[in-house]
Amino acid sequence: MAQLPYRLRGIALGLVVVLALIFRFAPPPITDIVRSIANFWTVGLILATVGTLLWFVYWVYLRKLLRVRRIANLRLRRMLEERESDPSDSPLGD
Repeated sequence: MAQLPYRLRGIALGLVVVLALIFRFAPPPITDIVRSIANFWTVGLILATVGTLLWFVYWVYLRKLLRVRRIANLRLRRMLEERESDPSDSPLGD
């Protein structure tokens, strides 16, 4: 992760300190609102993580399944072409 430029570090630290002081000395209804927003944010992050993980697993296994089907279709096509080109090898002995 890239580091912030030096002057932005101080601004970010100041913002964190101010928010911490506001949250520490805020009246209870405001802290409840902030906690509710934080809980929704946490649930959103968890849902995004689970969704990304499920998408990745689905994508990997779908590609594997498509590859297996493609290889099976190529083998079948090759076998049918060989059977058409050489009729003496037919199992019926025509």
